[in-house]
Amino acid sequence: MRPLPQPPWMPRNYYGEIPSIITSIRQLPSGVAPTLDTIPEINHTMIKTEPLSSLIWDTQATDFKRWGFVIFRTVYTEESQPLWESYVEFLKASVEEDLQFKELSTLLNPLLEWVIIEDQETLNNASKQHVRERFSE
Repeated sequence: MRPLPQPPWMPRNYYGEIPSIITSIRQLPSGVAPTLDTIPEINHTMIKTEPLSSLIWDTQATDFKRWGFVIFRTVYTEESQPLWESYVEFLKASVEEDLQFKELSTLLNPLLEWVIIEDQETLNNASKQHVRERFSE
Protein backbone atom coordinates (compact mmCIF):
# COMPACT_ATOMS: atom_id res chain seq x y z
CA MET A 1 0.00 0.00 0.00
CA ARG A 2 1.45 3.34 -1.06
CA PRO A 3 0.77 6.68 0.61
CA LEU A 4 -1.74 8.96 -1.01
CA PRO A 5 -0.20 11.20 -3.66
CA GLN A 6 0.41 14.84 -2.82
CA PRO A 7 -2.69 16.91 -3.60
CA PRO A 8 -2.41 19.04 -6.75
CA TRP A 9 -2.73 22.29 -4.78
CA MET A 10 0.34 21.47 -2.66
CA PRO A 11 3.53 23.11 -3.97
CA ARG A 12 6.03 20.68 -5.47
CA ASN A 13 9.06 22.85 -4.82
CA TYR A 14 10.07 25.48 -2.34
CA TYR A 15 8.67 28.91 -3.17
CA GLY A 16 10.50 32.08 -2.30
CA GLU A 17 13.74 31.60 -0.43
CA ILE A 18 15.08 28.06 -0.59
CA PRO A 19 16.06 26.77 2.88
CA SER A 20 19.81 26.81 3.44
CA ILE A 21 19.90 23.08 4.17
CA ILE A 22 18.34 22.33 0.79
CA THR A 23 20.64 24.80 -0.97
CA SER A 24 23.70 23.14 0.56
CA ILE A 25 22.46 19.69 -0.48
CA ARG A 26 21.75 20.86 -4.05
CA GLN A 27 25.26 22.35 -4.32
CA LEU A 28 27.02 19.07 -3.57
CA PRO A 29 28.66 17.38 -6.56
CA SER A 30 26.60 14.67 -8.22
CA GLY A 31 26.92 11.38 -6.38
CA VAL A 32 28.11 12.98 -3.12
CA ALA A 33 25.68 12.31 -0.29
CA PRO A 34 25.10 15.06 2.26
CA THR A 35 26.10 14.53 5.87
CA LEU A 36 25.42 16.43 9.06
CA ASP A 37 28.87 18.00 8.64
CA THR A 38 28.29 19.24 5.08
CA ILE A 39 25.09 21.15 5.78
CA PRO A 40 24.80 24.41 7.72
CA GLU A 41 24.74 24.09 11.48
CA ILE A 42 21.18 24.65 12.67
CA ASN A 43 20.55 27.43 15.19
CA HIS A 44 17.43 28.73 16.95
CA THR A 45 16.63 31.25 14.22
CA MET A 46 16.48 28.51 11.58
CA ILE A 47 13.99 26.29 13.41
CA LYS A 48 10.93 27.88 11.79
CA THR A 49 12.30 28.11 8.26
CA GLU A 50 14.25 24.90 7.70
CA PRO A 51 12.44 21.60 7.07
CA LEU A 52 12.86 19.06 9.88
CA SER A 53 15.30 21.46 11.51
CA SER A 54 14.55 20.34 15.08
CA LEU A 55 15.52 16.80 14.18
CA ILE A 56 18.65 17.91 12.34
CA TRP A 57 19.57 20.31 15.14
CA ASP A 58 19.31 17.53 17.73
CA THR A 59 21.55 15.23 15.70
CA GLN A 60 24.10 17.99 15.11
CA ALA A 61 24.12 19.12 18.74
CA THR A 62 24.50 15.68 20.31
CA ASP A 63 26.45 12.50 19.71
CA PHE A 64 23.17 10.70 19.08
CA LYS A 65 23.16 10.34 15.30
CA ARG A 66 20.10 8.13 14.85
CA TRP A 67 16.44 9.02 14.60
CA GLY A 68 13.33 7.05 13.88
CA PHE A 69 10.33 5.31 15.25
CA VAL A 70 9.61 2.68 17.87
CA ILE A 71 6.39 0.86 17.06
CA PHE A 72 4.70 -1.65 19.34
CA ARG A 73 2.26 -4.19 17.97
CA THR A 74 -0.49 -4.91 20.48
CA VAL A 75 -3.08 -6.83 18.44
CA TYR A 76 -2.40 -10.40 17.36
CA THR A 77 -5.37 -11.88 15.57
CA GLU A 78 -5.40 -13.80 12.33
CA GLU A 79 -7.21 -10.91 10.63
CA SER A 80 -4.74 -8.34 11.96
CA GLN A 81 -1.61 -9.81 10.33
CA PRO A 82 -2.20 -8.45 6.80
CA LEU A 83 -3.44 -5.15 8.25
CA TRP A 84 -0.31 -4.87 10.39
CA GLU A 85 2.00 -5.58 7.46
CA SER A 86 0.12 -3.07 5.32
CA TYR A 87 0.31 -0.43 8.07
CA VAL A 88 4.06 -0.81 8.55
CA GLU A 89 4.63 -0.68 4.79
CA PHE A 90 2.40 2.41 4.51
CA LEU A 91 4.16 4.19 7.38
CA LYS A 92 7.62 3.53 5.96
CA ALA A 93 6.55 4.62 2.48
CA SER A 94 4.93 7.78 3.89
CA VAL A 95 8.11 8.76 5.74
CA GLU A 96 10.22 8.09 2.65
CA GLU A 97 7.87 10.11 0.45
CA ASP A 98 7.92 13.03 2.88
CA LEU A 99 11.73 13.00 3.07
CA GLN A 100 11.97 12.93 -0.72
CA PHE A 101 9.42 15.73 -1.05
CA LYS A 102 11.48 17.87 1.35
CA GLU A 103 14.70 16.88 -0.46
CA LEU A 104 16.12 15.44 2.75
CA SER A 105 16.06 11.75 1.89
CA THR A 106 19.79 11.47 1.15
CA LEU A 107 20.65 13.25 4.40
CA LEU A 108 18.22 11.61 6.83
CA ASN A 109 17.57 8.11 5.45
CA PRO A 110 21.02 6.80 6.48
CA LEU A 111 20.25 7.92 10.05
CA LEU A 112 16.70 6.52 10.11
CA GLU A 113 16.04 3.56 12.37
CA TRP A 114 12.85 1.54 12.60
CA VAL A 115 12.36 -0.45 15.81
CA ILE A 116 9.31 -2.66 15.52
CA ILE A 117 8.50 -4.62 18.63
CA GLU A 118 6.28 -7.65 18.27
CA ASP A 119 5.80 -9.94 21.25
CA GLN A 120 2.47 -11.71 21.24
CA GLU A 121 3.05 -13.30 24.62
CA THR A 122 3.50 -10.03 26.54
CA LEU A 123 1.96 -7.37 24.27
CA ASN A 124 -1.29 -8.92 23.04
CA ASN A 125 -4.05 -6.43 23.99
CA ALA A 126 -1.54 -4.52 26.12
CA SER A 127 -2.69 -1.29 27.74
CA LYS A 128 -1.08 2.05 26.98
CA GLN A 129 0.49 1.97 30.43
CA HIS A 130 2.03 -1.46 29.79
CA VAL A 131 3.47 -0.25 26.47
CA ARG A 132 4.89 2.86 28.21
CA GLU A 133 6.56 0.65 30.81
CA ARG A 134 7.92 -1.68 28.14
CA PHE A 135 9.24 1.30 26.15
CA SER A 136 11.02 2.63 29.25
CA GLU A 137 12.92 -0.63 29.81
